[in-house]
Amino acid sequence: FAQALQQIEGHFAIAVISNCESPRIFCAHNKKPLLIGTAAQTTFVSSNSDTFQFDPNPHRLEEGQYAILSEGGYGLAGISHRDKEILDPDSLIHMR
Repeated sequence: FAQALQQIEGHFAIAVISNCESPRIFCAHNKKPLLIGTAAQTTFVSSNSDTFQFDPNPHRLEEGQYAILSEGGYGLAGISHRDKEILDPDSLIHMR
């Protein structure tokens, strides 16, 4: 995912669902907002802040980062460093 992001140009906000190991959503953006919110046992992502009526303090994904959403939380990783460092996605999960 990170290697593909390094090749994309232009303005975008993207979310990709993966069922390879366990259900996860990978998301990233470039020059478009992307917000991550949590409520109860749910983690969600949107480029529209109006979506966040259940989480008044969503996390704004920074440029150069991507997020991995999974059951009960999310994790963050750097796009440019992903190909140099192998990360276990389960170790990235942050509960809010």
